[in-house]
Amino acid sequence: MSAIGDEDTATAHALPRGASKDSIATRRAVTPERYRRVNAYEQLVAIRDRLELNGASEDSVALVEKFIGRAEPERESDMSVTQVMMIRHLLRQREALDSQAIYDDLQELMSEIEARRSARNDDAVRPAWEEEKQPRPKSYYKAMKSRDEQGSK
Repeated sequence: MSAIGDEDTATAHALPRGASKDSIATRRAVTPERYRRVNAYEQLVAIRDRLELNGASEDSVALVEKFIGRAEPERESDMSVTQVMMIRHLLRQREALDSQAIYDDLQELMSEIEARRSARNDDAVRPAWEEEKQPRPKSYYKAMKSRDEQGSK
């Protein structure tokens, strides 16, 4: 058997049944951002980009870069990880606990995520069973009574 055949077999075992590398890439490209499954590597890259946009310290970016290097082998993984989970994991690291600047930068990201989540929940339509019932005015019942009296005559 050739080396190429062995590689194809190894790749086939690493992917979910019935999936190819092309189908996974296509699914990621087509799926809407909100429902897309994002692995640890992609979440760390997004965290690094957010830190750079916020003007975070170089130490914060270096910490995330270190974890990006660790997550590199899992780059094509299909396991989904939330951004909040990754930030909480980073907050528990020794470097973050020892450096106030890193901790503050990561906490700022957490507060941004919580603000987005609360804004999304505030804009959501409330279910009918959550709506508070308002009592009807007395004039409504008087009008209803007069209609019933007129209808019975």
